Amino acid sequence: MTSGLPTDPPAIFPVRASRPSATAILSALPDAVIATDGDGRVIYLNPAAERVSGWSQQEVLGVLVSRLLSRERRRKVAATGHVPGPSQPYQLLCRTGSPRAVEASLSVLSDERGHPTGRIYVCRDVGAALAHSQAMSHGALHDPLTGLDNRRCLLDRLQDALLAAARTGTSVGVCFVDIDGMKAVNDGLGHSAGDLLLRSVATRLLNSVRASDTVARIGGDEFVMVLHRLAQTDEARTLTQSVTRRLNRPHNVGIQTVQITASMGWAFSPENSRDPHELLACADRAMYTAKRTRSDASTGR
Repeated sequence: MTSGLPTDPPAIFPVRASRPSATAILSALPDAVIATDGDGRVIYLNPAAERVSGWSQQEVLGVLVSRLLSRERRRKVAATGHVPGPSQPYQLLCRTGSPRAVEASLSVLSDERGHPTGRIYVCRDVGAALAHSQAMSHGALHDPLTGLDNRRCLLDRLQDALLAAARTGTSVGVCFVDIDGMKAVNDGLGHSAGDLLLRSVATRLLNSVRASDTVARIGGDEFVMVLHRLAQTDEARTLTQSVTRRLNRPHNVGIQTVQITASMGWAFSPENSRDPHELLACADRAMYTAKRTRSDASTGR
């Protein structure tokens, strides 16, 4: 197996002596370039490929190029010998063992008789752009303060829960939770303390429900819990007691501790409605009934 960066361009890069060498050209490219022979074994990495992958050319010379592709892409490359289209998403396997998102185009080199003699992969690192896109997507569906689902995501999850319940003959419970006294906390201790309190409430609500259920923050001090596939509505009463106990315990907000209460309103599908918007409105009305009557929870009508 040959080691080290070749002094002369690889044989698959024919150039005229009067022009810059192929190695010089490829070394100057900002995109990663991986070249293989006809058997799919690596014969060249340009400096950008070494930088992106963490591999040195010497380490991977003679290695099958499939070793540098993440598991999601290996089967397709092995089956087709190439990736269709001008540029396709790849996972480039880095030296650390972690995959790196790249957009790659593949060119197959052939001899005068049309027999494949090698392949050239030109890969553009899109990891940062992909991470930014994912962050934007997450931000569009989640509350930035607590990380909980926002109203848009809540409605999507609630619609899915209602469809699943209709198929299984179960019920969906929606609980509207309003934190009492948030204004006093913000005015007395500052908004930073209020933010810490909201995060604490979010954590306790999440710890009160099942992993399959949904917790969302849809307003300043307003939260919604969606219980999926309820066998009976009595489960809501048990949850109300659990949430009340959790929320009534002191919350640490910096160097201070505060105690709060919450008003909760329940609505159920199919009893109250099968429409997600109407179900939320029904739970909201029930919450205001609980607040007005100073009870822990009320059920919609």
